[in-house]
Amino acid sequence: RYPVFDLNNNGLTSFTLKNGVLEQSVSFTNNPNLQFVCADESETIGIQNKIKQYGYTNCNVNSYCSFTPGGNYYTIQGNTKLDNNNNGCDVEDTNYPDLKFSITNGTISGSLIANTVGNYNIPVIAGTHTVTPVLENPSYFTVSPEVVNVTFPTQSSPFTQDFCITPNSVHPDVEVTIIPISRARPGFDASYKIMYKNKGTNTQSGSVNLKFNDAVLDFVTANPVVSNQTVNNLSWNFTDLKPFETREITVTFNVNAPMETPAVNNNDILSYTATITSTQTDDTPTDNTFTLNQTVVGSYDPNDKTC
Repeated sequence: RYPVFDLNNNGLTSFTLKNGVLEQSVSFTNNPNLQFVCADESETIGIQNKIKQYGYTNCNVNSYCSFTPGGNYYTIQGNTKLDNNNNGCDVEDTNYPDLKFSITNGTISGSLIANTVGNYNIPVIAGTHTVTPVLENPSYFTVSPEVVNVTFPTQSSPFTQDFCITPNSVHPDVEVTIIPISRARPGFDASYKIMYKNKGTNTQSGSVNLKFNDAVLDFVTANPVVSNQTVNNLSWNFTDLKPFETREITVTFNVNAPMETPAVNNNDILSYTATITSTQTDDTPTDNTFTLNQTVVGSYDPNDKTC
């Protein structure tokens, strides 16, 4: 069986989940002093999402895990900034959030995701370690430095290395996704989160549209409020979405009960399509549309497991 980890309310500063096993669930709320999580490569993004959800701004996760917790180790740390005005990174530039790094000492390899304010912290053992920034769209930007090599204990710890990311040209690029935050059950409310992000090099304005089946779903509420509502469609306008800024919309619908017309029953499919448009031609339009097909489930069952 896949293990369940409940690490809530412990005042932890770090913990390790790197065990080659995909955990069924991991929860670590109310650990305000948490600074580091070691996890398997396949779990780092999920752990990073939980760190954001819990509001831990000074916590890092990585799969490198090359040190023994509580033993002797050294630290590589720094900050990442986005050089929007192409004059070199300084205090006036914005932080670049969630930048991924690859780390290797020639034998062990792993990855790290910086936190939401652009800070990263990598605990390592003695030896030479190579740290390389990994961009989702490397053709959009140049990174300085492109790579850094650090040798401990020759160099002092903590070793601080900041990274500057500079747009190399204009690349409009936005994306949208839909995440269900509750199950869809006949006769009950179902909530969803629409996430949209500016992955490009310039500030964007435009709109997000959600298409749904109005016949079987009743719109209840949305935050922020809807800009425009028509049959089967809700839309929200946005302005001043800066590069690498992510915003979210929470929307709730009431699902028709089996006694309503048309009825909604177990195993029916609810289809949602989110679309983002801007005033500029997008470099990668394939991620401007996202479709969610959600299966309706029955009454509450404490043994339900969803992956």
